[in-house]
Amino acid sequence: MWSRIRSWFVPPDAHRSRLTKLISRASVEFTACMMFHFIGSISPTPWANGIALTVLVYYTAKISGAHLNPAVTLTFCLLGHTHPIDALMYWVAQVTGCAAGALWIAGLVPGLNMRNAPSGEFQGLSGCFTPAAALTPFQVFAWETVSTTCFIVPIFSVVWYTQHKNGYGNSGPLIVGLSLAANALACGRFTGASLNPARSLASPIVFQCPYPVYSYVLGELLGGILATLAVVPWYGISRSAWYRVPSFFFGWTMKNQRSIKLQTISEVDSVVQTRVQLPSTISASDICDEASAPSSPGLASIQEV
Repeated sequence: MWSRIRSWFVPPDAHRSRLTKLISRASVEFTACMMFHFIGSISPTPWANGIALTVLVYYTAKISGAHLNPAVTLTFCLLGHTHPIDALMYWVAQVTGCAAGALWIAGLVPGLNMRNAPSGEFQGLSGCFTPAAALTPFQVFAWETVSTTCFIVPIFSVVWYTQHKNGYGNSGPLIVGLSLAANALACGRFTGASLNPARSLASPIVFQCPYPVYSYVLGELLGGILATLAVVPWYGISRSAWYRVPSFFFGWTMKNQRSIKLQTISEVDSVVQTRVQLPSTISASDICDEASAPSSPGLASIQEV
């Protein structure tokens, strides 16, 4: 029994069941979101939040993909990278993780008591966001929508280049943290810059936060949808999307991947001879017209290059 439970909380691999892998990924999202909300709340500055996110992306990237944000998960889902069932599990883990971080705050920071409005010397450390007094709920909604969109879009340059091994790699999390810091610096004076539905919900679950939660959450989720529309023309939809889409929606991404993989006929000749084991009298030019057919025996081998 213990070995089975332990297997849920170790990095997933190809030999484990889908459920076990999903539990492992969700548990990492829960833990990282708990830490992120705690650190980001007790040090509520754009740079502290950006640094914390960078560190936690390094921590979770290889296991869960380092979403740490329901709006980011929504964008991944709409682009075909994350199945809706996985996305739902991520959302639960992210919200409950941030709420657990708010419980840490309630237990450790003097004057912050559960189900009470934050008060006292440390009330600014509760994780409750404070919109500017002059802002209406719609303006809060609009600010969070725009800022969340601007935060998420650069992330997918990291996703695309890292997946296809054309750059970034270990420096990718720095771009994610810098994107958060830049957008928090820009809109923090107006809304406090949550940019994360899980964080917007977490402290109101624990405390009586005096701000329009729905304006934050709906704006951030809309930001995830708008980020999807901005990403598709440049980076396309996942080639292994969980839904079926016409091939032209893959756009430049597919064409660029194809040019990287096939490059020149002479290079493919050598690949075909070594990987597909064709006779030396058959060249890649003889099978190029057939490579796009799903039933072509050489297609899988060429695509693996």
